[in-house]
Amino acid sequence: MKQTVYHTGLVCTGSALMDIKQEWCELSTRCIDASLHHDWYWHHALSVYLSRNIQYLTIRFGTTLIAVVPLDLTQTKSLRGPACNETPLADMLLDPNHCTPELFTVLVQELTRHAPQWRTLKLSNLPENSAWLTMIALVKWPSHREQSGTNAYFRNDGDEGLNPPKKLKRNLTRLHRRLTDQYGEPTLCAGDLNDYLSVNQHSWKQLNSRTGLVSDEQARTFYESLLSSYGLSDRAWVSIMKIGDVAISAQLGLRYGRCFSLLKITYHEDFAAFGVGSQHLWKALEWAQTQPLDTVNLTTGPGWADRWHPDRRPVYELCLYRKSLFGYGNYGFEKIKTRLRPLKKAIQAGIRRVHPNVSTSSVHRGHHDRPVHRADAPTRCDSGS
Repeated sequence: MKQTVYHTGLVCTGSALMDIKQEWCELSTRCIDASLHHDWYWHHALSVYLSRNIQYLTIRFGTTLIAVVPLDLTQTKSLRGPACNETPLADMLLDPNHCTPELFTVLVQELTRHAPQWRTLKLSNLPENSAWLTMIALVKWPSHREQSGTNAYFRNDGDEGLNPPKKLKRNLTRLHRRLTDQYGEPTLCAGDLNDYLSVNQHSWKQLNSRTGLVSDEQARTFYESLLSSYGLSDRAWVSIMKIGDVAISAQLGLRYGRCFSLLKITYHEDFAAFGVGSQHLWKALEWAQTQPLDTVNLTTGPGWADRWHPDRRPVYELCLYRKSLFGYGNYGFEKIKTRLRPLKKAIQAGIRRVHPNVSTSSVHRGHHDRPVHRADAPTRCDSGS
């Protein structure tokens, strides 16, 4: 039986991505689960401004590019895929016609060639239909998959997919009326990154923890590059909601194919009681209904989105273990941890029942945590980074 011959390479710098731009763009339209996080412009900005350690393993069948695998090979024993705050979804690009055990074998051989001491490969933020999860299901390989979150999105199906639920719509209408009576009618206009930042500097996140986009120079240059690249083809979106000359809410998004990804939502904290972030989101969804779009994607799974009743798909973390003594050791340890986790939770629950004032785990205020919503602001939302 004739063996399929694949040719591999490694692209190590952002500037070198220019050499494979055309064939990457062609692959990105036909790859498994084609999405924004597969796009060449996204990865070029990522590799230049946020993740300079990312390298790209390329695989060709003959002269045709059929896979691009982003990897961080700097930790020689513990390899990773792209992982930072600005990459809520990630995956490799893979032609579905080459999603085979044979190609997986090539991937493992290349990992071993470029990182001879590797023991684990950790891949974060993989959607359930990702190429990695599709491929690992075809092979017998020591691996551990665990859900790490969800991805919320709205379907533009001509039904109720992009319309707020009735109760939420009533609340938003009431809050809009209060806002208009007190300050005047809000208006929408197109803006740029500086307009977004002018709102973000007054957001809850920036005022309380200095973790907004306005404080992160690397993330700012990342989004500046994306807006510039996507703006050339009219696929960038910066929407500003104003009352008079005062900007009270801002959104940043990108269109890829028939999907609109709403990457950032922020609002002026002084107007939080009026749910201006949610009012602005409603306007964005109304706009999307008039566009040739299939989905509006929030890219993450924020808790505030629950009241909008979006569709959700699970997002996973996948860890592959090398078939070696150390790899199997790490795999066995993870299996033990997984089996003991229910016992740990049961013990913690027992401690809480006996000693209700004793904390069984450290309290960490994550980047999605917010104070309890005020009664007069049932619709506040802010991803304002």
